[in-house]
Amino acid sequence: MEEKKLYVGYAAQKITPPLGSNVPGHGFVPRLSTGIIDDIYAYAVAFSDGENKAILFNCDVLGIRNVRADAIREKIGKRVGIPAEHVMIATTHCHTAAWMGGDLSSEEPYGSYYGRQESILCDLAQFAMEDLKPAVMKGARGKVEGVGFIRRYLLADGTYKTNPGYMRPDIVRPDGVQDESLQLVRFEREGGKEIVLVNFGTHPDVVSGTLYSPDWPGYVVRFLKGALGGNSEVVMLNGFGGDSNHCNRFKPKPTIPTLDFAKGMARRIAGEALKVYDDATELPVGRVAGLFKIASVEKNPHEDWEVPIAEKIVATKAKTEKELPDELRAYKITIKKAQRILKNLKQDGDYLIPVYALQVGSLAFVGFPGEPFSETGMIVKERSCKEMTLCCCRTNGSYGYFPTRRAYEGAGYEREYTSLGPNCSEQLTDAAIEILNEMNK
Repeated sequence: MEEKKLYVGYAAQKITPPLGSNVPGHGFVPRLSTGIIDDIYAYAVAFSDGENKAILFNCDVLGIRNVRADAIREKIGKRVGIPAEHVMIATTHCHTAAWMGGDLSSEEPYGSYYGRQESILCDLAQFAMEDLKPAVMKGARGKVEGVGFIRRYLLADGTYKTNPGYMRPDIVRPDGVQDESLQLVRFEREGGKEIVLVNFGTHPDVVSGTLYSPDWPGYVVRFLKGALGGNSEVVMLNGFGGDSNHCNRFKPKPTIPTLDFAKGMARRIAGEALKVYDDATELPVGRVAGLFKIASVEKNPHEDWEVPIAEKIVATKAKTEKELPDELRAYKITIKKAQRILKNLKQDGDYLIPVYALQVGSLAFVGFPGEPFSETGMIVKERSCKEMTLCCCRTNGSYGYFPTRRAYEGAGYEREYTSLGPNCSEQLTDAAIEILNEMNK
């Protein structure tokens, strides 16, 4: 059998939305954009083994909506002649950007912007495929401490709180473990710039405000490209960090501007990537393929008595619990929980959640269509049979949080919000491992 070779291509283009569009990511609070700090981008990396092709996108957006995710991948696949399952669209989950894959018929400026997004992704796929060049693949690992922190905490009274105040005396411990690992993949190409992928995970919710910014993932790209002297293209893949962010609650609240804070995070991440850059060792190439598996996930349960209360809460159209009448607040059902209960009543049976993966020889990309917790990524990488496995959040869809079983036992914001039941993380992880094992058959 002839030994397979690897060919890799690259393309990128800015996808900054028009001013006046909503900046999603802060719950019920509308934020109409008023300016641009830095443009947001979509990146495309194409792979070929000489016979099979696949393409990985990474976009500086909050996520890709389920309503258009599959249609966009089909559209891209038709443009470049590959199956839709060979198209993976990862997002950084940036909170100062936009959604991807929204309703094309929505009111302006949204409908035309969503249509432009899709056209850009199709163009980028074509450009990246046209840029395919022979490549050597190398990988390295590092560790970034003091950048991401678990945001769920056990309090002294036995309750759990997401994003409590800084230096609260009743904080006992974080409810989880932050994944501090960094992974770096280099594609050294003949006759073209090197392509460098960086994988690290925590929430990009640092900059805030109404000005567009790619947050820390975008600044990792900028700083690492600068440090490498312009001879490399860089893509920053955000990993699993649905329960982590940049806030260390055991220290005083930072006083520096949020933009400077995000850039400081980016310097530390880019610095670690640069530190391990020359340690990268060659990874075996081989088959290029896209795979997926559907996990059947039960609904987040509720009590029968909660249904009429949830209906009354939602009917008030209150934005916060403080706006609810006293008689409804007494039930201690949050607005998010009420909405979730009513949503699940409309769901017929279990949720069918797809898990995605791309294979590039001994390298695998695993994408969950939502926000898995940090430990889930650690487990996937530990159980993976591939030499290197890069985990990507909010990939090919957005089904919300995927909490661990421990998070359900402790309750809190993510459990209240998610539509999925207590086994969701385990079921999705098992699906990912099944896919990874299939790659070695």
